[in-house]
Amino acid sequence: MKIAICDDDYGICEELSKWLRKADNDSRKQMIEVFQEAEKLLTSIQNGAVYDLLYLDVELPDINGVEVGARLKDMEIPGNIIFVSGKDTYCKDMFDLRPFNFYQKPLNREKVIKDYHLIKEKEEEKGRCRFWYKKDGCTSCVYIQDIKYVEAFRGGVKIYTTNGEYIELRRRSIQNFAEEYSQQGMVRIHRSYVINIDAVTSIRGNQVQIDGQDLSIGREYVKELRKKWNFRGMESL
Repeated sequence: MKIAICDDDYGICEELSKWLRKADNDSRKQMIEVFQEAEKLLTSIQNGAVYDLLYLDVELPDINGVEVGARLKDMEIPGNIIFVSGKDTYCKDMFDLRPFNFYQKPLNREKVIKDYHLIKEKEEEKGRCRFWYKKDGCTSCVYIQDIKYVEAFRGGVKIYTTNGEYIELRRRSIQNFAEEYSQQGMVRIHRSYVINIDAVTSIRGNQVQIDGQDLSIGREYVKELRKKWNFRGMESL
């Protein structure tokens, strides 16, 4: 889960961060970013950051949290929003944005943890599984559904995504990638390739086509690939 906390109260940010880290059994798959200014959060999102869960302080000094939520809605940015406020007044504009919840300060630990697990379960049910990686000292992630295929090279892998870019990672095994994400539709087709079965447009002979590009299918992988391809087609009927 990728989480953003936007509150000018540093104590609230620290408290939420601590509770959320303890709530997740696998904190390696959890990223928490803290913002004390709405503009910085919006800039991060405009630069491509995606958050599953956003805690927005209603009384931010630069732009109030409800306005931030409205801007995100206009931008069609997905994510579960929880508004946080030191006041008990409920603004109609706030609920027009359909937030997941509203917290009044001081925060209730049990309520925070309960909602976190509900949101995490909801996101997992969506199938929006992510591949997490560390590069240049930064932890990042990419949605499995946004991966077209993975190519092995000496010493690592290249992950090609739907936005036309690729991520090059050293000391990564293509076999481990195929095994770990097989349930999300990643299929080994060659000693050098793992593909996203949902990205395939056609299979002809020993070639599979993804986004106009032909990739070779190893002889030992043809039967299993066609089986999964046909099953995927039946699922969509």
